[in-house]
Amino acid sequence: MSEVLAVEARRLRYEVAGRVILDEVNLAVSKGTSTAIVGPSGTGKTTLLMCLAGILEVAAGSIFVGKHEITAMRPAARAAARLREIGLIYQFGELLPELSPIDNIALPALLAGIRRKQAYDRSRFLLAELKVEALAETPTAALSGGERQRVAVARALVTEPSLVLADEPTGSLDSAATELVANLLFELPKNHSCALVVVTHNNQVAVQADHILEIGATQDEMAVNS
Repeated sequence: MSEVLAVEARRLRYEVAGRVILDEVNLAVSKGTSTAIVGPSGTGKTTLLMCLAGILEVAAGSIFVGKHEITAMRPAARAAARLREIGLIYQFGELLPELSPIDNIALPALLAGIRRKQAYDRSRFLLAELKVEALAETPTAALSGGERQRVAVARALVTEPSLVLADEPTGSLDSAATELVANLLFELPKNHSCALVVVTHNNQVAVQADHILEIGATQDEMAVNS
């Protein structure tokens, strides 16, 4: 059975104020697989993730998410494609404190045009799958770090994206919560038929990925290991 690419980056270049952050970066991740991006601080790991999400515009190169070449899209079209095709998980969850967990999860689906009942049914299903259904109406500010990240994972999955991007998703967690969240994340490609790309400084998290992309101290040193 042939692999289906969820994201492909070709010869990416990103620069700010004349400083080159990424140069000649290539990456391909298939549905059902995971890739961890590792390397020293300041080498562009999070920048690469934000380029893949279409949040940052590259200076050169192409990014395909599924059949969409997001680098060829106007900002509004890119944002719409991101809502449908990409789930994002941040280090601190980035949940809206004024919304309950279930409202936080449903929000991307509602913004993507999914009907309210379907959005909330999907949200409840994901809360149950992630074993935090009892937290649906809990004040978001009262969630622990691990609970917050599980809600953030549910939010990333609510639109059934083909690609999930996670930026240091365990960086603010203790060791027990890190293990729980990492195990959960690396089950996503198999359980949800998506691709997962994780930026992490934690080697114990990175080794759970199917592949590791290492960005070296200089941008011309890159290696992908299976």
